[in-house]
Amino acid sequence: MLLSDEIEQRWHRLPPISIAWIKRLKELGVSVDALCEPELPAQANVVMHDGFVFDFADEADEQPVDAMIFLARDELGDPIDIVVWEPKLNRMASWYGRAALLGEEELFAPRLDAERALRIHETPLQWLLAGRQGVVIVDPRRAAQCLRDAEPLKTHSTAFGRRILTLTTPRPPRVFAPSVEIRAVA
Repeated sequence: MLLSDEIEQRWHRLPPISIAWIKRLKELGVSVDALCEPELPAQANVVMHDGFVFDFADEADEQPVDAMIFLARDELGDPIDIVVWEPKLNRMASWYGRAALLGEEELFAPRLDAERALRIHETPLQWLLAGRQGVVIVDPRRAAQCLRDAEPLKTHSTAFGRRILTLTTPRPPRVFAPSVEIRAVA
């Protein structure tokens, strides 16, 4: 079985978000289209781990949290992972660790704003409020290269823009060399 098939099968077994979540999101201004297209988010108890990954509560022994769950897609729109968002702490993670961004199918899609910039949202709620236009960072380490390749980028605030700039600025690699050679070069 292909990984994408396993992801879709697991996704289809998840219950949709509760009516209470739907009402709350609508009260906050999320449109029905943004909520439902391409699919309604799911809901489940999950255990968040370091490294921006999670397990479903039935697969782990730790204390679970209630989370909203999205089907993550690649640049072509094919399912690549399942992404969870725990809104109380605004934590995100992916099941297989394959999704760097939520909304990855937007990376190289046509951009119709004046700057032709990719919108980056801090939270899935902002992404939903924007009609799922743009991306949300799931795994910052893996997202950095994707965002550099997709520039120009656009954020909602200067402070968040600075964080994105810091994230996407490449650091020089650590290089180890014998000290004799270093003195000879200097």
